[in-house]
Amino acid sequence: MKKYLQLLLIIFGMTAISGCLKPHGLRVMSLFLPDHQPDGQTISWNNLKSKTLSLINESTPDLIGLQNISKSQINSLMLDIPQYTFAGDKRFSTTHSKPFNPVLYNANQLDVIARSEFRLSDSIMNAPSIVSWLKLRYLKTGHIFYLFNTSFSDSSTMASESLALLNHIRIIAGDAPVVVTSALQAQTAQAVSEKLSRNYSNAIPLKEINTSHKSSTTLESVISNHIFINSYFNAARIKKDAAPRDGVLVCNLRPVIAELSFIERQNKQPGDAGRLHEESKIRATLSHQWSQQQPSNPGDGAH
Repeated sequence: MKKYLQLLLIIFGMTAISGCLKPHGLRVMSLFLPDHQPDGQTISWNNLKSKTLSLINESTPDLIGLQNISKSQINSLMLDIPQYTFAGDKRFSTTHSKPFNPVLYNANQLDVIARSEFRLSDSIMNAPSIVSWLKLRYLKTGHIFYLFNTSFSDSSTMASESLALLNHIRIIAGDAPVVVTSALQAQTAQAVSEKLSRNYSNAIPLKEINTSHKSSTTLESVISNHIFINSYFNAARIKKDAAPRDGVLVCNLRPVIAELSFIERQNKQPGDAGRLHEESKIRATLSHQWSQQQPSNPGDGAH
């Protein structure tokens, strides 16, 4: 009887250890860094930096799509997170104070095959809609996928930018697994989500991961983070951090963290008949824009 109990204890212990050591899936974070709180007060970078570092260290994402951060800020941030490598903005930002949308990735988990950036539009003064994209290999499983990171902040161009993003994804990624991290104003979030999820002709439909963090504020200018995936992925776990940290309203950031797993390709939904009227015009110019925006030095876009 004693040996039987010992055997049961050993089996139970091994099961518990196995459960603790179970590897996690691909962790992706979308994180917008605001300049101001919802009440208009300026947020100190030193204060925001400490909270951002805390959030990253607690969540240990493999990929972080950052929006609205400057070169000087990201240089400061990366001093304390050496496990991450920076990618993005080789051509579009000329000063350390101009915000852009870079990506951080954990080189121990991911191998970068290619990367570059492009504009969705130039409609916003001094803040064009820049997309940073990476072609990555997930080292744990060998899967190859693409990440696109951007920010939609101008409601007047949101419709055309949404379609432009889908078509650029088609040109760059083809029919490959795709993740999109983005920051959206509260007033445009639902409309952008609907447009990205439509099966436009020759474009890849995306679906938003259900974060259950619908806007609870009447401030239309509040920015929230969103993650979209195509049908190569399942969202195994979702986490968001909406709690204030020492007076800094991280709920204004509305960061989203998704744990993704790769699955077999699912069937696409039937195409949406309500396509945007700009589709044919945008599609006709995309290939030209793409060729014009490529780095002159091939080494800048691939590793």
